Amino acid sequence: MRSITKGDLIRPGKTRFATNHIAIDSILKKKSDLRKLFTSSAWNENAASRTRDGQRIEKRVLDGTFWDGMEAVHKIYKSLYKILRIVDTEIQPTMPILYDKFERVKQQISQMRGKKWVLKIINDRWDNTLSQPLHAAAHFLNPNFHYRHDVGYSPRFTNSLATVVEQFNINGEIADTFLDERCKGIIWVNHSKKSKRNQKYRFVVYPYMYTLKHTHTHTYNFFNRKC
Repeated sequence: MRSITKGDLIRPGKTRFATNHIAIDSILKKKSDLRKLFTSSAWNENAASRTRDGQRIEKRVLDGTFWDGMEAVHKIYKSLYKILRIVDTEIQPTMPILYDKFERVKQQISQMRGKKWVLKIINDRWDNTLSQPLHAAAHFLNPNFHYRHDVGYSPRFTNSLATVVEQFNINGEIADTFLDERCKGIIWVNHSKKSKRNQKYRFVVYPYMYTLKHTHTHTYNFFNRKC
């Protein structure tokens, strides 16, 4: 096999999700070489080709539906693997971008065939582990996302931010100061299109009201507290 594939296949670890993706990626990269292997005279002359396991593996490798399934699984793994790499890196803080990355992954997987069972697993994990006020607050405070899809006007994110502030400050002094600043209208926003391209942001004054108005004319209490 090594003489035809020019190397070994990577074996997955017992419990590591990332190694499963790496193993599948390794097999797909050697797809054509593996098919050559099982149609070569060297394989036909090998004693393993006459065993039950050898014939079963040969049939599987030469089956087009097997590779279609591998490609589909690889696409799912690839999307999730990117998140794992981001979380494991120490180059930048991951909390402010994790919420957005997960939403993007769910959108990508939702466009795949047979995705319902995958989305169920992801949504269950998200709801039980990652869908917490801390992640939503970090997403809200990230200037890259604050004005995308009305994130800055969403009660879901503002309430999450208020919850985080209150939980991390038992006496309420920081929460009161934070709320006062919000009522004065000091928020973190993109200053201009030019600064957005340069990824430069600054504090500016923006008229924030005591209530947040939804696009469907519903009115929400800002942080459930009066200014």
